[in-house]
Amino acid sequence: MATNDPTRTTILRRDFRGAYNAMWARVERRLWAAVEEMPAYLTRTEQIQYFERNLREILTAEAAELEASPARGLPSLLQAAYMQGLNLANFDAKQAGIEYWEERERPQVLVQQDDHKDEIAALLLLLLSDWQGIQQASQAQAMRAFVDSLDAGDAPGAMRAKVRDRLMKIGRTRTGLMVASYVVAAVNAAILARAQ
Repeated sequence: MATNDPTRTTILRRDFRGAYNAMWARVERRLWAAVEEMPAYLTRTEQIQYFERNLREILTAEAAELEASPARGLPSLLQAAYMQGLNLANFDAKQAGIEYWEERERPQVLVQQDDHKDEIAALLLLLLSDWQGIQQASQAQAMRAFVDSLDAGDAPGAMRAKVRDRLMKIGRTRTGLMVASYVVAAVNAAILARAQ
């Protein structure tokens, strides 16, 4: 069985964690821009509804963009990690004198993600389920921070800090853990697929 390359796997985790951290910062900026445009005449209930609606729309838009773009986001994460696993398995097999049919029939460079789309799709389904949980938890925490700050009569700067703190803690932390977990899972899935 292939020996995992800690350097390459660490780079994958770092790169994707950085991308998702940037996404959460973008969510916070867009959310606060919407809050600053909130009409002053709204009642407390209307302010909460306004905040909730904008937060939900922003998170939904970010998720749709991530899922729809195969060149980045969730599909890209799994494809890159899965192909890394295939490369590791191929390398170990070559060291042991084993050639896979794909390598005998055509150059390895032509082996595309499409050849393994079912395995990647299965991982993506699991990952999307976790991603939805992160979105829901982040939305709930940001809402709680907003309502608490509203009830405390916080100044705009203090309110933003509270909301940002909750978004970053739950969103960025859990996303980072998810990325690390699924990078390793996809690499290992590819290695196991090669071994079978």
